[in-house]
Formats: sequence, C-alpha cells, structure tokens
Amino acid sequence: MSSTPRTPPKWIDQLLEWLIRDYFLDEILGDLNEWYDLNADKTRFILNIKYFLVAIRSLKRYRLKTTQNILLYLIDMSIFNNNFRVGMRSILKNRLFSSINLIGLTTALTAALFIYAYVLHETSYHSFHPKADSIFRIINHYKPDGSLSRSTTSPLVPSLLNEFPGSAEYARFGQDPVYVNIEEASFYEGNFYWADSTLFTIFDLEFLYGSKQNALNAPNKIVLTEEVSTKYFGEGVNPVGKIVEVKVYDGNQVLSMQVDGVLKKMPSNQDFPFEVLGSISNALDMYKQFENSWSFSWLHTYALIEDPNDFERINAGTVDMLEKHLGAEMASEMELIFQPLKETHLYSQDIRGARNDGNIKYVIAIGAIGIFILLIASINYINMMTARLYRRGKEVGIRKFNGASKPQLIKLFLTESGIVVFTSGIVAFSLAWLMWEPFTVFVSKEIPMSLLVSKNIALSYLVAMITLVILAGGYPAWILSRLDMLKMIRGVHEKLSRVQLRRVLVVLQFGISAFLILCTMVIWNQVSYMSNKSLGFNKEQLVVVQLESKDLQAQIDVIKGAMSNVSGVLSIASSGESLPSEMNNTWGIEWAPEKRMPIDVVTIDPQYFETIETKILNGNNLTLPFKSDSARSIVINESAVDAMNLDEPVGKTVNLGGRNRRIVGVVQDFHYQSLQTKTEPVAYMIGTPGHRISADNLIVRIKPSEVSSTIGQMEEVWDSFSRNEVFNFKFVDETYQNSYESETRFLQLLGAFAVLSILVACIGLFGMVVFITDERSKELSIRKVLGAGVHNIVMLVSKEFTMLVLIGFVIALPLGILVSENWLERFPYRTEISILIIVAAAGISLLIAWLTIGFNTVKTALSNPVKFLRNE
Repeated sequence: MSSTPRTPPKWIDQLLEWLIRDYFLDEILGDLNEWYDLNADKTRFILNIKYFLVAIRSLKRYRLKTTQNILLYLIDMSIFNNNFRVGMRSILKNRLFSSINLIGLTTALTAALFIYAYVLHETSYHSFHPKADSIFRIINHYKPDGSLSRSTTSPLVPSLLNEFPGSAEYARFGQDPVYVNIEEASFYEGNFYWADSTLFTIFDLEFLYGSKQNALNAPNKIVLTEEVSTKYFGEGVNPVGKIVEVKVYDGNQVLSMQVDGVLKKMPSNQDFPFEVLGSISNALDMYKQFENSWSFSWLHTYALIEDPNDFERINAGTVDMLEKHLGAEMASEMELIFQPLKETHLYSQDIRGARNDGNIKYVIAIGAIGIFILLIASINYINMMTARLYRRGKEVGIRKFNGASKPQLIKLFLTESGIVVFTSGIVAFSLAWLMWEPFTVFVSKEIPMSLLVSKNIALSYLVAMITLVILAGGYPAWILSRLDMLKMIRGVHEKLSRVQLRRVLVVLQFGISAFLILCTMVIWNQVSYMSNKSLGFNKEQLVVVQLESKDLQAQIDVIKGAMSNVSGVLSIASSGESLPSEMNNTWGIEWAPEKRMPIDVVTIDPQYFETIETKILNGNNLTLPFKSDSARSIVINESAVDAMNLDEPVGKTVNLGGRNRRIVGVVQDFHYQSLQTKTEPVAYMIGTPGHRISADNLIVRIKPSEVSSTIGQMEEVWDSFSRNEVFNFKFVDETYQNSYESETRFLQLLGAFAVLSILVACIGLFGMVVFITDERSKELSIRKVLGAGVHNIVMLVSKEFTMLVLIGFVIALPLGILVSENWLERFPYRTEISILIIVAAAGISLLIAWLTIGFNTVKTALSNPVKFLRNE
C-alpha cells in the first residue's frame, strides 16, 4: 500500500483564501485539514466531496473579506437562484418537451451506467493480484497450422527451472475429474485439479481456513474453495485436518487426503476453473508415463517473472530448450508463448482449451454502443433545445434590453440544462441501483454493485453530464446572444442554419440506429446459422453417458449390451470422446518420409458411425472381433485426407503413435466441437479397456416419443453395475447449443442495448415531430380546409423525415457491413451479409420511424382546423 499522505484539493483551499479574512483563515484551514486527516480512510472521491461541503459551511458572513465581496457573493447567489426559478418555470411550462428530454436522457444514462460497469468488470480480470503484471500463462504454438493450446507437458516446468535457475517461479494445475466421498455422501467433482503449492505464492488467493505457506506442500493434501467446503461440511465449519476419500478414475486409485485449507470466495473478475485442488505430487506418481513425456499436454502452466531482463532471457532461451528435448526438426515446429495474465480473459478465443468466455471485440462493441446511446440522447436534447430556440427570442431580447450580458444569458441556459441533465442523472443512477440484480442475471456475470459507486464510474458519469449541460445549454445561449435585440423583441427571426443542423442531427442519430440494427441482424443470422447448420451427424435425441470408473470402463461392452435391450434405445455405441469434445488425445501421424503432422485420435466401436448417423465415404468400417491386422486398422476423416494430400488413402499404411497402421476407410467430416472451430484431422481406431484413450462414453440414440421412460430404464441398468457412481448423462443437442453461450449472450446484450438506442432515437424523433406539427399547425389546417386529405398531410410531414432516415441508413451501411464482416471473419463456418438482410434492416429502420412519426401526425391531421385558425 502507498505511504504517500493524502492532501485536500488545492482549489478548495485557494477558494477559501480568496473569500475569508486572514484573521480567520489559518484557524479554518487548520481545522479543515485536521478533519481531512481524520477521515482519510474514506474513498478519495467521497472524501473530497464532503471536504467541499464542510468548507462551504465555513463561509459565515462575518468571515468574508470585505463588504464588496459580500455583496458580490450575494449577487451571484441571487442570480443563480433567479436562473433556477426561470429554468424551472420554462421546464414546467413546456411539460411535454421536458418529459421527452427527461425520458430520453434517463434511459440513455441508465444504459450507459450498465454498459460502463460491464466494460470495467470485463477489463479488470485478474487485476486484483498484486503481481499481475509479472504473471504469464504459457501457451503452446504449433507453427505449421498456427494452432494455439493452453495445455503444456509435465516436464516443461522442471526443464525451465533447470535451464533458468532462480529467474522465475512456476505453478501448474491439471484437471482430473474425481469422486469425493465423505462418510455416506459422495460428490462428483468435474473441476478437481492437481496443483503445485507455488500456485498460492504466485497468485493472491486468500485463505478462509489454513494458510498458503503449508498448502499442498506434501502428497495426499487438498484445498477446497469456500463453496465446496460449505457443500461438504456445512457453513462456518473449519474442515482443516479432516480426511476425505478421493476416488481418481484415470489413475484408478482411491486416496485418503487431508484438507489443507479453504480458499475464500474469489472475486468475480477471475476465471480460474478449479473448485478442489490436490497435491500435484500424487498425480505425477500415478501418471509416471507422462512425467518425462513431451508429447502429452495436460497442464495449465503459469510463470511469475518479475525482472524484465529475466523475461527476455527466458523467452529467447526456450527455443534452445525445446531443441534440446524435442530435437531440431520437431522444435522448429513448436514455440512457447508467454501470454500476460491480464490478457487471458479477453484475448484467448483462438487458444484451444482456454475456457475463457471473454472477448475483447465484444467488450469494444458493447462500449461503443454505450457511447452511441449517449450520443443519440445528446443529439435529441440539443435538437429539442435548438428547435425551441426562437420561441424564446422575445424573452431573451427583453433580457438583453434590460442589460443582461452574454455570460448571464449563458448562465441562464446552462442552469436550465443543468436541471434537466442532473435530474435525469439522479433518476438514472437510482434506476441502475434498483435494477442491478436483474442486470447481472441478464449478463450472467457477478458484477459487484460497489462498481456502480466506484471512482472511475462516478467521475466519468459526472464528466458526461457536465459536457452535456455545456453543449445543450451553451449552444442556444451562444446563438441567441448573437441575434439582433430589436428583431428578437419584434419576433422577426434571422435566417440561420438551425433547420439544416436539426436535419444533420436526425440523420446522425438514425444512422447510428440503422448501424446497430444491421449489426444485430447479422449477428442473429450467424448465431442462428451455427445453431441450425448440420454438424455432419444427427445430434437430435442423442444422449452421452459418461463412465468415469475404470471398473465400469472394463465392463463397457456388457453395460452397452444391457442398455441396448431397453425398449426406447434405437442404437448404442462406445467412444473415447464425448460429443462435443475438446479432443484431448493428439498423436503424431507420418505417412511418408519427413511428412508428418498431429492428428486427434478417438477410440470407437463398429456401431459408432451408424449410431451418430454419419457416412463412410470410402472403404470400410472398423470390425470386431479382431482379424489378422484389424487391431491396427484405422478410419480417418476427410480433413485428414486433405491435410495429408492423399489421392488413394484406403489401403495406405501410416505410422500413428509409433506403430504402423492401415487406413481401411474414410468417414465424412463432422464436428466434435462447435462451428466456432474448423474440423480437424481425426483418426478412429478400436481400443482395448485399460488404456488412457479407451472408450469411456456410451453414445445412445433414443426414441423421441419415449425420452423420459428410456432415461429412467437406462439409469436402472446403470445402478445394477455401478458402486455409488452417479448416472451422468447429457443431451448432445443441448450441449452443442451451450457452446454458443458467449455469442448468444453477446447477441442478447447487443440486442437489448440496440433496442434502447432505437428507443432513445424514437423519443427524440417523436419530440421533433410534435414540435414541427405544432409549428406548422396553421399551414396544415389551411391545407385541410383547401381539401387535403389525412393521408396527404401525413405524407407531407413524413416525407422529409423518411428521406432523413434513408440518408442515415445509406451513410451507416458501409460501416455496418465493414464491422459485421470483421466480426464474421473469426468463424470458419459463417453466413454472408445478403441483400435480404440489408433490405430488412432498412425496412425496420423506416418502419420504426413511420410508427414514431405517424401517431402525432395523424392526430394533427384529424384535428379540427378551427382550433388553429380561429384567431386568424
């Protein structure tokens, strides 16, 4: 924490020096500075506001310097009070326009508060760690195809420590789903991770119970998060020292582990995946085959490198280190990238297995919408103020005749503008406060409410309102102060560009709205496309049942046979990968001298392709029982054929995983992951139980009419084989849809704020139509008397606004297409921006404008002309 003492704002002290007599000044400043020191523990922003209020209270009449200064002070106060009364009178006199301004500004400021809080939260991930600027995540970069992966190998950290001793600290954690048994209760923990004890020294993870000094520093120890500890032992219970039983399925062991500590609930602006942590020494002992393997990646690895010179040395030295362990040829294809910790949340979309739902492009887009909404509201307000400008010409002319100066006129308009803007600001802040919980639920983020009153938001909010006051109040005053006083009193208006300005502002605000409409439609079309496009197999009514236990995996064929007898099961198969899957098993394949590449490997049975309903395009399926070399037969997909550039793949012998295998068939491409990633080369083979890549999933297609009863009967079969293991199943179509959660959430956010921006634009347009129809009421009444129909009058008023909306759309169209194309580029499977979308966006823009214009225009057209012409 900084030791620099806080000092009160100098401008407040200087103001007091200017106003207060020297006799009192030292005592008052001394008391105020002492009060400031005593309250220095408060937030600086709040402290400065309170200091200002205390200083104002010290301005007693007898303490002011001279009688002249007292009179000036009173005159200034009376002018302010008079301006306030005049401003309030003007606002109340024009209730409709004032209401339109208040509603528009309040809506915009409320949306801006939510957006700014969201952007601040997204950009603050992991910033609470004291050494965040010196922490890096190590990323694997495979140069031939440019792929990035967050997974690293077991020997990487020991090699780094050996090659660069004393230069950095490292922490690893790797996922290994387990069951935790406590007395009679059993808990499946999918987010169990083995971890180094250095994790707690690199990161600022606070302990509720236990201490970071002793955590995970020996085998058979675990650390729980606060939520998991409450689930296991109850709220407020200190479990340190208690023994729990951890059943590790991949390691095929049951370990008695001691609770070493409980982590406090971590801030919401972090995305570490773990909920239970175990000593990594246990994992290294169980998986000895991976301890020195540079070909199997399964760990998240983080580095703390505080010295920039050390960072440069390590970053450059990893090239030689990889060459030493992998050989020159293979090392030339690999690269280690040190990704800054603060970038892991927003800059990891292309990193395989990163599991971050942040996206810097989405944050920029939402932030831009916030600026657009404020801009549209500002345009509306300035438009309304300038539209009413010349109605107040006589009032301003008389004030000038009575001696009002330009600064006084500016103060008058600024005061009126300030009343509207700050009233809207207070109401908007109150609405944001009341709606905070629904907002956080909507964005699926635990954004703390304290962010709403943070210094950053408060200052930005205040600056935005002051800027709006100056623009909306200063511009009319500046215009009116330039006009001839006598012409203003007589009601003769000089020709200025006010109409042109209003037109430009209407074009600008509807251009922004059209831009948002177009972008929203493109994003909706892409998300809809990904949700509905064929994945290369039939995902409907397909269920995946996971078998974590090695005992169950050994009986997978028996369990599969029993479940196939369930009446609602149409077909069933086994596989080493779920659907969808991150494809964690990657081997090397070599099909010719010096021609090799990584390929995902999946173990299946012969019923697999039939069950998921995909096609063998060439050759044959895998067969059982084993015949001659069928144990070494593989089927590859289209992407593998293309990557290897094979004309006749069937019958060709390749080296896969260090063994020669024969390609017996080619299956059509289908997506193991969402359409956000391209289809990768895959090799399918039959595996025997006991291997790490052996089948541990049952893929079941069930009858659409018997879903519930079939699932129930499958669970009964499961219970007859399992020993307290939970029946874990998932519907494939739902799981794939969940993989688009980030895009869906962004679409919802964009759609909601786009609707708000359009609403604000419509509020402003409505106000302008009301003003213009009121201003042209006599003209329209005369036209009606002369025989013009309702539709003629409506068309007359609508024609100009329709042209302005169309001009705004034409201006926004190129930018909308450019931004949308840039967003679509990140998807390997994407839609195009069709003419239909452009026409639909234009149609929606016009329809919204017509509906806004139509209500008041029709009302005016239907009114009795006598109402407006009786005094003519």
